[in-house]
Amino acid sequence: MSNSSGSSSTNPFLLPKNDLTMADSQLIDVLLHGQNNDNKIQIFNRWCKNSRHNRLLNIVDVSQRHDILLSFVNTLQQTTNTEYQYNCLKFLSELQANIHHYDQRMYLPG
Repeated sequence: MSNSSGSSSTNPFLLPKNDLTMADSQLIDVLLHGQNNDNKIQIFNRWCKNSRHNRLLNIVDVSQRHDILLSFVNTLQQTTNTEYQYNCLKFLSELQANIHHYDQRMYLPG
């Protein structure tokens, strides 16, 4: 029985056993409800190394953005992990730009 990772490229739903990616909903759940900051930091850093890392803005529901923002801010205040700090600040700046663009489309006259 072969355990090659080639199958993941043909079927995106089959991940090799050594692939540490997680479902989008799992990431959101950890960010919103994770109590262990070390675990949250490791999971988010791992996600940012993932090829899907740029999808985070798209998978976060508008109603969840404020809570995720607070989660990042609280964790940032409690860690000295520079990789996490960099990843968070990068995501937060992208989120801010996205919210600003959304606000302009919604509230400025066309």
